[in-house]
Amino acid sequence: MESLLEAFSQGGHSMYLILMMDLMIGPAALGILALSVGARMMGKEGRIARMLSVLIGLGSALPLALGGLGFWAGQMQAQKASTVVASEDVEEMLSRGYEVALYPLKFGGVSAVLFFTLAAAAFFLAPPRGAWDQATSVEELPPEES
Repeated sequence: MESLLEAFSQGGHSMYLILMMDLMIGPAALGILALSVGARMMGKEGRIARMLSVLIGLGSALPLALGGLGFWAGQMQAQKASTVVASEDVEEMLSRGYEVALYPLKFGGVSAVLFFTLAAAAFFLAPPRGAWDQATSVEELPPEES
């Protein structure tokens, strides 16, 4: 893959679908990460941040699924194109076609790993349930002066 623009021009329509998913999931993942860090810094319970990070983690599979769909479509196009070329060029054409068909799968895989990593970081940075209640238990409070 020489450049990202060349990969987009050769990768087909699914590259743009993956990019659209990335533009929706990416800011949401960064927002959840910011929410988790904010909850930890302010000493609040991070239940909402944890639930949303699980949703983003599940949603991070969408770019990979779209990449798999693009890979499948690229393989089908290469198979159909192999029927119209000369028999001595079929193997070379199929190998190049399968190589180009991998572009959406690679792009979707990288996106999925990146967003899942952000969601996992947000999940583990959010304070667990009841963590702040335990830190301010009655035994830790200073005695009252009368």
